[in-house]
Amino acid sequence: MLTLKFNSPREFLVSKTFTLSTCSFPHLDPFEPYVIRYAGMDKKPLKCQSDMPDLTFVRNNSLSIDQNKIKENFGNQAVLCEFQTLKRHPSNDWDIVVGNWTNILNGYTKLDSDAEFLRAMCKVNGSKVVSKTYHSIIPRRSEYSKLHSTLLKKRDQLYSPKETLNVIMIGFDGVSRHQFLRGMNKTYNFLMTELASFDMTMHTQVGKDTFENYLALLGGTSWSELKRWWEFKQPGDALDLVWKEFYDAGYQTLFTEDQPTGGAFHYQKMGFLFKPTIYNSRPMALALERDNEMWRMGKDCVGNQAEFSFHMNYVRQFLKTFTDMPSFVFTFLSKVTHDDMTYLKSVDELVLQEYQKLQESGELNKTLLITFSDHGPRQGKLRQTIHGMVESRNPYTILTIPQWFLTKYPGVEKNLKTNTARLTTHFDTFETLRESLYFGSSETPLRKNKHGVSLFQEIPITRTCSDIPIPPEFCLCGQKGYSSNLDVKSKLASILAQQVMAEIATNVNTTLCANLSLKSIVQIDDVQLSEALQKDANNRKIYKVRLLTSPGDALFEGTVFTEEGASTEGQGKLVVAKVVERLNLYRGQAECVENANERLFCYCKSLLKI
Repeated sequence: MLTLKFNSPREFLVSKTFTLSTCSFPHLDPFEPYVIRYAGMDKKPLKCQSDMPDLTFVRNNSLSIDQNKIKENFGNQAVLCEFQTLKRHPSNDWDIVVGNWTNILNGYTKLDSDAEFLRAMCKVNGSKVVSKTYHSIIPRRSEYSKLHSTLLKKRDQLYSPKETLNVIMIGFDGVSRHQFLRGMNKTYNFLMTELASFDMTMHTQVGKDTFENYLALLGGTSWSELKRWWEFKQPGDALDLVWKEFYDAGYQTLFTEDQPTGGAFHYQKMGFLFKPTIYNSRPMALALERDNEMWRMGKDCVGNQAEFSFHMNYVRQFLKTFTDMPSFVFTFLSKVTHDDMTYLKSVDELVLQEYQKLQESGELNKTLLITFSDHGPRQGKLRQTIHGMVESRNPYTILTIPQWFLTKYPGVEKNLKTNTARLTTHFDTFETLRESLYFGSSETPLRKNKHGVSLFQEIPITRTCSDIPIPPEFCLCGQKGYSSNLDVKSKLASILAQQVMAEIATNVNTTLCANLSLKSIVQIDDVQLSEALQKDANNRKIYKVRLLTSPGDALFEGTVFTEEGASTEGQGKLVVAKVVERLNLYRGQAECVENANERLFCYCKSLLKI
């Protein structure tokens, strides 16, 4: 038995006693001085303030004008306000139906019962726009309520679950666990101290991007399994996502995200023929994306409020509307962290406030709250370090469970504590969602290709990457050290680099993109494995090869394995992982191709100097 303890601020392991598992992660200090230099700890809290005040508000299904604000800002000037509705297009997930402008007369107007999203605008003297505000509404439809009451009864009759918990999932794109500890210190301390949450310290991504990790998290499947029968040009409705299962069990469901064009289900994809959840913010997100007047601080502020708060307001409205019915909420924010995860620091205070609101409302007393990221960082200065290489495989996942539930089911609490020091993945989170839906039932709907174990159950102590499976290039098990002593001018370095370049070449669209050549070998890290985990890698050696290509100065990292018992002198005995990662942004270099993977390896021929 081993007890791990920490002293603030180096609060990066949950203080508890547990049995060491076969899989062990590299011991890296997230507060190492050289890491702090790249970790964005100097980022200031996000403050959002527009030059246009919000002069309208929604209350009791009416859109009203704030007369006090008008008087405060414009005195006796004539201010006229109008609004238009925003609706999902019935046959095109990439378009919206925009209603006609309607004047707000007598200070307010009653809204249609099915209104969900509005754009309100106010003008002085009938010409100058002085206010623009987007509003979201959660209409409660009686026909849906009747249906979901019936579905809840069906769930109770078929499976007799012992408990019914709401589910709220809140995620940020591309953030490592260590960065969450550093940059979200206030939120993390609240989760761990006030809410007694469970931090899955050895959580590992299973795919290269958001979509592949969503498949595990929301579908319990992998891209290698899915692509046998589905491709990007086909509708996402065919995917067996867990929110469908919650819907079929009588839950109200909501999905909101801030990237309507770059989100996992839409980037380079068709999207959905029908709304994926009963409530979905996509029409409003599309309208906002096209309205440049609304954005402040890059695209982190929607008028006078942070975009995160904007989406969480939508979530809180939803939860307030359905206090009498179980709910499933999936919220995902990309813009703040996608290009640089260190900007998470700027929203720490805002995220803390939203979590405090959920606690104060009593919502968390009936909810499984999952705070998560899809994968670790893919770009940035920190990603280009040893710490960054490790952190890129270890996204944060933190579970918060009501105390009454843990008291009633002490075995669940014991297993969650144990699992904080076991190898976990999004496959396990998926199985946890399903167990929460049918909690205590002796029977649950069967699913093919089960990869995960519910975190309410004990993860096997012997579990390693190959048991799940986690692709070897993402596996951290047994990696006890990294040596960068290999001379980049040596014969072995050249052989390794040639192997990675050969894999890169297979991804280049040679019709539109220039052939890439090796400009320089930046660094080669020899991954040192523990003896216990040598077998899990299925090889004797692992190398992380970082190189620069021309044209475009693209920085790539590839993983090269030597086969069991092989010498590194022969190229034929080396295996390159299929996932070669680009560590710097390709924006401005790859717009000539549409395929998401090809963009990583593209420098458009049209950019070449003649």
